[in-house]
Amino acid sequence: MSFDLSIVIVNWNGGQVLLDCLESIYARTHSFGLEVIVVDNASSDGSPERAAADYTQVRLLRSEHNLGFAGGNNLGLEAARGRYLLLLNNDTVVLEDALEAMLAEIESRPEVGILGCRLLNPDGSLQRSCGMFPSLLTEFLDQTMLHRLFPTYKIGRWDYNSARPVDWVTGACLLVRRKTYEQIGGLDEGYFMFLEDVDWCQKAWRAGWQVFYTPAAEIVHLKGHSSRPVLPRLLVVDQASGYRFFRRHHGRGQVWALRLIVSLGCLVRGAFWALRRLLGQREEAAGRLRAYGEILRRTWLDRAFVWGETHERRH
Repeated sequence: MSFDLSIVIVNWNGGQVLLDCLESIYARTHSFGLEVIVVDNASSDGSPERAAADYTQVRLLRSEHNLGFAGGNNLGLEAARGRYLLLLNNDTVVLEDALEAMLAEIESRPEVGILGCRLLNPDGSLQRSCGMFPSLLTEFLDQTMLHRLFPTYKIGRWDYNSARPVDWVTGACLLVRRKTYEQIGGLDEGYFMFLEDVDWCQKAWRAGWQVFYTPAAEIVHLKGHSSRPVLPRLLVVDQASGYRFFRRHHGRGQVWALRLIVSLGCLVRGAFWALRRLLGQREEAAGRLRAYGEILRRTWLDRAFVWGETHERRH
């Protein structure tokens, strides 16, 4: 049996938020054929069992190991039977007719291979859901925290009320045309977490497809529910993904420049969080300081961290 839309939700200890996400999908009747696939990344909180019991129509795929965001989504994409494929975070709530609006938008634009929508914080404020591809400039502004003075690079030079092509849309809610998926393949599993969605959008653009943002659909994104408890560790993972992206899309020279920028960023951010620690944020500051120290050390002493495992095998 084929469907109009397959939704792939990767879950890792999602708890109640996973159930809330599923409830937001099934709370209304849809005008199209829908399948929902939950890929569980070795959760230990009982959330996949609860989801399977409460929503028997869900296809539950279990992994004995945590495959990461890319690996988990690829498992779901391989099993999906829909004409369109939606990557949806487990900590999201689908509002009103958001799914119908996204399908209508992409069907009206045959040049669009990947589509994203407006994301909202729980308080209704706008959340960043698309942007420009990483460059040495964007990394410098981010690492030195100057992005707070120059936020344009993060949100782009457009109005989030306007539909338009963008460099990338977030994998928190990303709709891909099956033809596009079959052409560019799945997400790069070399990224355990972070930037795999940006990398995928880059591949789509290079294959001749547009990546598009529409404000016609809205999704609430709690952002970081599963990752918050292990944030310091994920800062290191995030930086490893950054190096991988630059290796794949910018070359060795820019990776060397990025190492200098990251080192400066560790010092700037370290000083900022050292001050926050003195002001009372001891636990979070301590975790971040350890992470920045590890990033700085591995940037210069761990070749695999910067250049990837294949670099060590070649040399």
